[in-house]
Amino acid sequence: MSQITVYIFSFSILIATVIGWVRFKKIDPAYYPFLYILTIGSLNEVASVVLISTKHHSAVNNNIYAFFEPLFLFWFFKNLGIFKRANYLFVALVVIVPLIWFIENFFIVTITQFTFYYRIFYSFVIVLISIHTINALIMTERKNLIKNSIFLLCVGFVIYYTFSVLVQAFWLYGLNVSRDFTIKVIAILLFINLFANLIYALAVLWMPTRHRFTLPY
Repeated sequence: MSQITVYIFSFSILIATVIGWVRFKKIDPAYYPFLYILTIGSLNEVASVVLISTKHHSAVNNNIYAFFEPLFLFWFFKNLGIFKRANYLFVALVVIVPLIWFIENFFIVTITQFTFYYRIFYSFVIVLISIHTINALIMTERKNLIKNSIFLLCVGFVIYYTFSVLVQAFWLYGLNVSRDFTIKVIAILLFINLFANLIYALAVLWMPTRHRFTLPY
């Protein structure tokens, strides 16, 4: 896979970001946290490409982005009413997740190195919340789920973060010793990332404009 192709796949997040900001004033504010993390993610991708192109490491900016990513997604799920009956769980997550980030970045490794335990933990949590949300939608939604932005986003989360957990585990336990294996894993991750970003773009395009969406419980 050429470097240009890698950049194109990485910048696919810009599609959803641009659509989101074009529709920003029309979109229900409950969805804003996701649009914010799309924007931060886009800036992180640009920063990573610039740093790598100039022979610098991109660990610091990626670790900073990883700090904000789950927090904005938890905020997004809270807006959907996922934590309505378990607000303590939301509070616990926004305390525990940053704490794990701080411990790993400053005590286990340094912020100039890529983290693994933290990413595995929050990716796993997001997958669980997304599956819970999908199940609730299947039980309550009567319309076509393919055009439901919440359903699309959660499907994208499950696909991307599940594979992310697997990749982080490969790296953590030294399964990236083979160069060919590493290249194949990275290539698959890039395709997964592209697929997820296209799902996000479709979801942003279909985000509701008026009534706040809350899952009925």
